[in-house]
Amino acid sequence: MGLIKGTVGLIATIAASIVSLLALAIVLYTALKLSDVNVDIGGVFGSEDTLTEGFCALGTAGLEAGNFSTSDIASSNCLFLEILGGVTIAVGIVIGIIQCYTCNVCGLGGILDLIFGILGTAAWLAASIIVTNVYNDTKSEASDAPYNHERMVIMIMCWVEFALFASIVLAGIMKCCSSRKS
Repeated sequence: MGLIKGTVGLIATIAASIVSLLALAIVLYTALKLSDVNVDIGGVFGSEDTLTEGFCALGTAGLEAGNFSTSDIASSNCLFLEILGGVTIAVGIVIGIIQCYTCNVCGLGGILDLIFGILGTAAWLAASIIVTNVYNDTKSEASDAPYNHERMVIMIMCWVEFALFASIVLAGIMKCCSSRKS
């Protein structure tokens, strides 16, 4: 039983490490390849700075991919992926630090991993579905549409992130079940 628990713990640790790295890759890829936001910095980061225009190849919630106005920036799918990736990285680091300094949160580290895994699985499932829908919609309109390759790459990365989170959940369940039996 100890070997299984140790192996499951190792798998969860590796998956958690890859989750953060992949989240960073998703944030960077989305920011560099799929979006472009222009800001007028006349006030040099003051109150006069305004968003003048933006572009997101993943579209905005309820709108097609392409240019968006100032009012649409909050619903940009690119911004959604960037925030989700940032939150994933931050929460992963915080959980790692807490578990290191508290020796596995006094035995509750597995439950903390499981909660992180469940929330991450749900969030990345939603992101994967959104990106897949955008990819399928733009691909059906024109197979040679701009940014199709980039949309496909980010779609695959989102589904891999979902699978990694699902493996953390599975490892957490196995860890909890194996500790109950022994």
